[in-house]
Amino acid sequence: MTSLERIHLAQELHDGIAQDLVAIGYSLDLLLAEPDTAISVRKEIRTLRFAVTGLIEKVRDEMFDLRNAQLPPFTERVHDEARLLLARCAVELDLADCIWIEKDSRNEQLLKIVREILRNIVEHSKATRVQISMQCNQNSLHLFIQDNGIGGVSPSSYGMGLLGVFERACAIGAEIDCTSNTSGTSFSLKVSHER
Repeated sequence: MTSLERIHLAQELHDGIAQDLVAIGYSLDLLLAEPDTAISVRKEIRTLRFAVTGLIEKVRDEMFDLRNAQLPPFTERVHDEARLLLARCAVELDLADCIWIEKDSRNEQLLKIVREILRNIVEHSKATRVQISMQCNQNSLHLFIQDNGIGGVSPSSYGMGLLGVFERACAIGAEIDCTSNTSGTSFSLKVSHER
C-alpha cells in the first residue's frame, strides 16, 4: 500500500467510522442523562458507552498507524504521485535517489509542490507527455517537470494552485522557475541541502 493510499484510508476512517462512533457515544450520553432512565437500563447503557469508547480508541490508533507508518523514499512518493495523477499521459521518470532529502523537514512541502504542479498539468495543459527528472548531490536537489501541453502559463494567469506552489517554494527556501510556450511548460525547482 502506498503512502497516499494509507493517508486516504486514514481519512476515510476518520470521516466515516470514527465520526459515526462518536455520534453513537453522544447519543448514549444523552440517554444516560435522561432522568426517567431506569437504573438497570443505565447499567447497560454505560456498558455500551465503554465499549464504544474502546472502539473509538482502536480506530484512532489505526488512523495514527496508517498516517505514521514508515514512509517510502521520496523518489518513490514522487513516482506514486505521477502514477496516480498522470494516468492519461505518457510519463517519463528519471529520479535519482537523494539520501539527505529523506530526513529533511521540507520534503513534505516539496511533495505538495510536485502534486500541485501535476494537478495543474492534468487540469489545464492538455499534455499527452510529462517528463519528471530529479538530480541530487550532497549540496542540492534539482527537480524538473516538463509537459508538452498548450503552454500559456504566466504569473498573470496563475490560479490559487500555482500561487500556492510559488508561496510554498518561497517558504522552504527553494528556487523555482517556470517557462511556458506553445510547446509546453516546464518547472524547475532547486532545494539546497541545509546542514
